[in-house]
Formats: sequence, structure tokens, C-alpha cells
Amino acid sequence: MNLPLYTLVVFSLQFILGVILFFTSSLVNFSEGFMKNPGLRFFGIEHWLLMLIAIVLIHIGYIRSTRLDYVKGQKTIFLYYLIALMIVLLGIPWPFRGFGNGWF
Repeated sequence: MNLPLYTLVVFSLQFILGVILFFTSSLVNFSEGFMKNPGLRFFGIEHWLLMLIAIVLIHIGYIRSTRLDYVKGQKTIFLYYLIALMIVLLGIPWPFRGFGNGWF
């Protein structure tokens, strides 16, 4: 079982779905003055940029780990995936931040 590879594939599919939603969502609106509105700025700039950084880190971590021996590779995957997880958690529109509609 290659859990890091499955994580990479699932995260890549999620990223593709996010790109589709980016172009079809009404929350992304590049009208005049959208940078002054925190909600539009979050979904138009901050959210997708943080998710892009996270997916790049996941890909770099997986690629670097395949070129190392097992123990160093696992440490590399752990480090890169942990940093990517922190960035993903930072980029989620949590209800207490005022960008979403609540938990459900």
C-alpha cells in the first residue's frame, strides 16, 4: 500500500475540482474593488493561491521521497505533507472567519 501516492492522487483530483469551481462559482468575482471586500478577496486570490502552494509542496515531497532511501524518504514525505496540511487548514473558509455559510 502506497499511502503517499494515494494522497497525491486524491489531492490532485480535489485540486482539479477546485479549478472547475473557481471558474464556475459566483463567489469568485473580479469586479472593480473586489480586493476591498474580504470575502471576494479570499475566494478570488487567497484560497486558490494557498491551495496551489499546498499541491506544489505535496508533489515536491513525493518526488523527493522517491529518490531517497526508505527512512529518509518517509521523513521527507512527513515534513512536506505536514506543511501542506497546515497551509490547507489555513486556506479553508472556516465559519468563524465569516466567508462560509456555516458548518452544514
